[in-house]
Amino acid sequence: MIPVGIVASSVASATPPSAPFLFGTKLLDANSESQSVHDIGWTIPANNGSAITSYNIEYSPDNGNWGLYYNAGLTNSASLGADIGGEYYIRVRAVNAIGQGAPSNSYYVSA
Repeated sequence: MIPVGIVASSVASATPPSAPFLFGTKLLDANSESQSVHDIGWTIPANNGSAITSYNIEYSPDNGNWGLYYNAGLTNSASLGADIGGEYYIRVRAVNAIGQGAPSNSYYVSA
């Protein structure tokens, strides 16, 4: 029996999304001898009680210091380029109304 004045709730509190899994393929850019293209995609993670509103793609030159590269909206794929000599890492985070979720695995982008 629930005491008077206490409201029972079976609704769990929402939390940030789980981490997506990131994968990619390196392609040769047919229009350039000095650039490659990487098609990437990621799994749609658990939203943990609040709908996913966007995905943030993050960039790192050393796989350790991360910053926002761009917001990919609700798509779960992107194409990235790298100039000859250009190398960097990317990862993805899902975002919901509660906040940004855990990062995906990182993916190495090179020319």
